[in-house]
Amino acid sequence: MSSAPHSALHVHAHLVSAFGDAAFGAEAIGDPGRHPIHHGIHRGGAEVKDGMAHLTEAPGFGMEIDWARVEEFRSAA
Repeated sequence: MSSAPHSALHVHAHLVSAFGDAAFGAEAIGDPGRHPIHHGIHRGGAEVKDGMAHLTEAPGFGMEIDWARVEEFRSAA
């Protein structure tokens, strides 16, 4: 099985890891400058080191929502 997710490593890495050695994933993480909401509203989660995704041992997806940053991006409408 292969997967080619785009800019949601913190979620997609868990999906691909569920298939074990029979799977691999290709991920496009995106530039934090071009995707500030995606990169700015959470802390933690999967990390990329030496071209490989590394999951955390934290519960769930291993990340916390940064509610202060969410408020910064909230629409006034």
